[in-house]
Amino acid sequence: MSSSNDLVPVARAQAHHMPIASMRQVYRVHDVEKRLDKLPQREHETLRATYERMLEKGAERFQVKPSGLPAMDHLYDELPNFSEVLDDVRRQLALCQDSRDALEITPMLLLGPPGIGKTHFAREVSQLLGTGLGFISMSSLTAGWVLSGASSQWKGARPGKVFETLVDGQYANPVIILGGLSFDYPNSRVLPSPYEASCKPTRARGRLSHYSPLRSARSGACHGRRGSAPVH
Repeated sequence: MSSSNDLVPVARAQAHHMPIASMRQVYRVHDVEKRLDKLPQREHETLRATYERMLEKGAERFQVKPSGLPAMDHLYDELPNFSEVLDDVRRQLALCQDSRDALEITPMLLLGPPGIGKTHFAREVSQLLGTGLGFISMSSLTAGWVLSGASSQWKGARPGKVFETLVDGQYANPVIILGGLSFDYPNSRVLPSPYEASCKPTRARGRLSHYSPLRSARSGACHGRRGSAPVH
């Protein structure tokens, strides 16, 4: 009987496979310029500064995709508790192997007690894909708008952690960790509101942040299934 890491019928991965990076727009500069021009003078200074920062940094980021199925045997050895999750990652990598679509790993909910290695697993996945990593500690957050942003009409509103990771980072498809979620584990299998909406793949092709009506320029990513993965 084949082991779990032999589920994908492809040639054995080679360690020398390197990620291929293409340039991808995460927002449209023209849209930012239009929104900036429409702002009333001496009003919405924080939003104005955000638009100016977006123009200064430009819209293009690296979108990485492995040139072949990367070697994962060492991860199965180092992370034996994550075999089922690694199988899912490997399937999604194989799905995009021969396509022209951009690679995006479907959001995952890793269920398990503290200290089992969930954050370490996410870091290893980011290194496997050759992309950036953003870590957001959920233990200190109290509202979903901290992730997805709040309307700039509200005093003290911010664009949100996901927005900042994309705008300030170098990658269009970074691995983002929402660490330290605490809810009714192990009885619950649903990401608690308001965080669940921020993790839907469709949001990546919608509004960048509730802070601004700007929309993402990204599209055409291939996704696998979405679900939770208990880790024991």
